[in-house]
This record gives sequence, C-alpha cells and structure tokens, in this order.
Amino acid sequence: MNILHGLSKKYVLIFIVWGVFWEGAKGQQCSPDSIILDTQEKVNDFNLTEVNGCLVIGKEGGGTVNSTGIQDLTPLKNLKRVRGKLSISNTNLVSLKGLENLQEAESIVISRNTLLTSLTTFSPLLQVCSITIQSTALTSLSGLENLKMLNSVNLCELSINNNKKLTSLKGLENLKEVDILTISLNDILPSLEGLGQLSVLNLFVEENKELRSLNGLENVIVNN
Repeated sequence: MNILHGLSKKYVLIFIVWGVFWEGAKGQQCSPDSIILDTQEKVNDFNLTEVNGCLVIGKEGGGTVNSTGIQDLTPLKNLKRVRGKLSISNTNLVSLKGLENLQEAESIVISRNTLLTSLTTFSPLLQVCSITIQSTALTSLSGLENLKMLNSVNLCELSINNNKKLTSLKGLENLKEVDILTISLNDILPSLEGLGQLSVLNLFVEENKELRSLNGLENVIVNN
C-alpha cells in the first residue's frame, strides 16, 4: 500500500527509512559545574534555581533500567534554568511533576524511564533547543502543549523513539517549528495525527510497525 497517497509533494517531503535508526540523543559536552543526582536522597536535597552546566537525574547510558530508585521530582519545583543538558534516565518516575517551573534548558533527554506514564505540563516560558523522549511507557505526549518551537543558533531536534506504548502524538498540536523531527520505533503508534501547522527542515519516520498511513502530515511543511 502506498502510504504517501493523497499527500501533496509540494508541501511535504518525508523520509521513511526502514532498518536505519536515527540516533536522537546526541552527545553533549558538560561543564565542570554539572550536577549528578543519582539517588532520591540527592534529589530531595537539591535546592538550586539554576544549574550552570548539565543536570543529570538518574544514570545515563546502559546498565540496568530503572536502577536508581528515583521516583519523585517535586523537590525540583524551584528549578528554572539548566545552562546545559537536562538528562532524566534510568529512574522509577511515573511522571515529571516538579519541573513545571523550568524556563530554560539547552536540551532535554528523557530516556530509559520505563515506568514513566505522564509528562508534566511544561511552562509556556520554556526555551529549549532539543528534546528526546525514548524508552518510556507514555501513551501520548500530553504535557508538551505549551511547546511552540524548538530553535536556537544550532539545529534543533525533537526525537520520539522506542516508546512501546505510545498510541498518540497528542501534545504536539501547538508545535510550529523544529529543524529535525524524528518519530521511530514506536511499535503501536497507528497514525501521525496530532501534528498541527508544523514547519520542519527534516522529517524522519522510521520503523513504527503499526503505522498504516501518514494522516496528520497534511499541514506539515518541510523546508529543506
């Protein structure tokens, strides 16, 4: 079946790559001012409003999933700025409640949190270049409704990868601009509905097993 049927090539140029995984979470250098919170106790003791480097919550990289025991981010309720990457990985979190007041981060990586079923409602003031959401238990992207654009002087990216329970892109309807959008390896995602009037440079849709059509891309414009 031709899943591009009915889409105007004048407005949409889409790359569908089977068997190739676009790595969403890119390496990023962190300054000596970076902070690692790898236990719930360290999260509880955190009282800063700003971090001048990266903020790592949990444990990055491989190893045992959900290995840190972190299950509550509400002690971070006063956090407003992370001057580097905010990484949340290998935790027992079921939601990101506690990050509602975050206004700035260079990038946000949410990875290998297999109990995570809910994002917080991020502030409409949030300025961020790149967001990666991968290996979670999310069924939708509700909580990102206030996100309107990912931009800076660098290429900015939104990556939604390997979320085995994701069935909807709801939460992205207000996103207007991003340089790179990657949606891959979300096994039961049935459609791309939920995207609104979106302008992108590159759009990658890869190995979403239950994706049977590209409905939802009608208003997406690729400017490459």
